[in-house]
Amino acid sequence: MSVFATTEPGQAESAGLARRVAFAAQITAVSGFVDAVGALHLLGLNVAFMSGNTTSFATAILQGDRGLILAGAAIIATFVAGAALATRLALMIPARLLFLSIMGVEALLFAAALGLSGKVPDLVATLPLCFAMAIQNVLRDTVAGSEIGRTFVTGTLYSLGAGLARIRRRGNATKAGLAALSWCSIVAGGAAGAAVMLRFGLEASLWTALAILAAMTALHMVWPAPIPERAPHHEDAARAGPSDGAALAGATAGGPGEAGSSARSV
Repeated sequence: MSVFATTEPGQAESAGLARRVAFAAQITAVSGFVDAVGALHLLGLNVAFMSGNTTSFATAILQGDRGLILAGAAIIATFVAGAALATRLALMIPARLLFLSIMGVEALLFAAALGLSGKVPDLVATLPLCFAMAIQNVLRDTVAGSEIGRTFVTGTLYSLGAGLARIRRRGNATKAGLAALSWCSIVAGGAAGAAVMLRFGLEASLWTALAILAAMTALHMVWPAPIPERAPHHEDAARAGPSDGAALAGATAGGPGEAGSSARSV
């Protein structure tokens, strides 16, 4: 039986959008949680947000800090590898199975970090977290023209400012509100992660992150968000010819400093 069997079409669409926004806010908060844990464990380096790591890597090169150069290079390379794997998974796996697949891989990576903790150098133990945060970005969503559920904090704040500047135009208040929600989700998740890390340590923090993933997966199975049609950059883009590929790239390109549109958009 359809979840929306007793609701009007407009109400069903609104309920579906609300679930998608709530889901995106949850995965964004997870990014904040894990990044705060990683930053405290690595004394400032991030596992989810690469802008600061890139700056630290550049300054380390000029200062000749070999340890920081190695750490920055390892984290950035791990993040890129995770993004590459997630993109391939999104091309191969049916949309209805993508969430469960990504959550399963994330859980395994969190478990790997738990197993490595205390047995290898801190940097090595946290690389699985970095990989997990990279693959999570494939679950980002676009609602009302605003991309949510991502780890691009600079782009999120830019979207918030741009939406506020055009707030009198139709739809921009919603865009600004969604950008604000994304940023607040990161802050809330980061505060929670820091609190658990400082009070109970790394292992308790990772167990908490695993519990959050399990709860999100259970919630998704009981109360799944509707799965919109795939965006062209999935299998359609893979089959497109040279001229079609250029058109599709233009259709899915994001704003300044952003990744392209996600697999789910409205």
